[in-house]
Amino acid sequence: MRHPLLLWLAVCAVWLVLVGAGCNLFEPDDPEPPSEQAILPDYRTPDRTLDMIALALRDKARTNGTSVYIGAFADSTAPDTPAYHHFFWPTDVAQSGVTPPADWGVSHELNFYSKLLHLRGDEYQLIWLADEENPDDTREQRVDIHRHYEVVTETPDGTITGTLALGFADLTLVKGADGNWRVTIWSDRVDPAADPGADEVSLGRRRLSSP
Repeated sequence: MRHPLLLWLAVCAVWLVLVGAGCNLFEPDDPEPPSEQAILPDYRTPDRTLDMIALALRDKARTNGTSVYIGAFADSTAPDTPAYHHFFWPTDVAQSGVTPPADWGVSHELNFYSKLLHLRGDEYQLIWLADEENPDDTREQRVDIHRHYEVVTETPDGTITGTLALGFADLTLVKGADGNWRVTIWSDRVDPAADPGADEVSLGRRRLSSP
């Protein structure tokens, strides 16, 4: 008879501990809120600078995306510091019916980033690819590179829902005294294979709608 008594006492002790601790073993845990991790800025190579632009679009200004994005573009703060200039493809200007600013610089680019983020509710993914028909010209302090880009929209699980932008960019990046590479010239080109009716317009065209 000793064993049933000991078992009964053990069960009572466990029950008292659980009740006293307010243990809710059968209730689901409260879900943890999603955490947003800030981007670690890195402009140490031209390709890393382009990666920062892509990461900033992905961030959609949830964390430090705005500063990371604009940090990829040169801001002239002294006579010997280059400034950023964007140049539009002539057919984009003609078809948009918009007269671009005389000099598209950093302030225009910052405004463009802010407005672009609100065009779609889905996530953004910017894909950079080398322009095989135009080789890069790489020097110690300056590079002229050519990239094909595509901005797609997608669901959180990675399902692509559409295209936001498609085109080519002829880019000049200059290495600053701090060792970082920043875009000084972005000459936008239309992708001849793009379908504007399917929203496959260039980023230059998107910029024209955001001054």
